[in-house]
Amino acid sequence: MADVRIFITAEDMKQARLYWGAMPLPTGSELIGLLARPSGELGAAIKMPSGIINQGNAGVMKATNCKV
Repeated sequence: MADVRIFITAEDMKQARLYWGAMPLPTGSELIGLLARPSGELGAAIKMPSGIINQGNAGVMKATNCKV
């Protein structure tokens, strides 16, 4: 999805942690910021070990078709 945006300021990282919740991240993954979709939907931007970035909300992952 070409219009996905990722925000990485300190405040964005705090918001991303809230969107993901208290669950541990998947093994080998990294929280990299706040992800925004064109629809206005927000979530945590999570980089998987493969380099794919997924959206995370309350422990649930959604594909973005984006890769680092």
